[in-house]
Amino acid sequence: MKPKDTNITRLGYSKKEASRETSLSIRMLDYYISNGVLKAHNYGSRVIITGESLRRFMEHGPIPHKNVEDSSAKPMYRSSRVFDGGAE
Repeated sequence: MKPKDTNITRLGYSKKEASRETSLSIRMLDYYISNGVLKAHNYGSRVIITGESLRRFMEHGPIPHKNVEDSSAKPMYRSSRVFDGGAE
């Protein structure tokens, strides 16, 4: 069995391959793609995530692409709502 290369050096990844490489679910990858964190291209029914985008994501976290050069860019996290049980 060939050892797995840990460096991300490919030009592009399918969502399934990116999921395997990053240990993120395909649904989470879809979320990051739709919010501009991961850059992807559609080729027919295939979605290809760029290797550069995936590498940047793994090194710096979920920062939207438009803010890559902005040093004040903050990571994007899902907001969580706290359920208070309906207390007023």
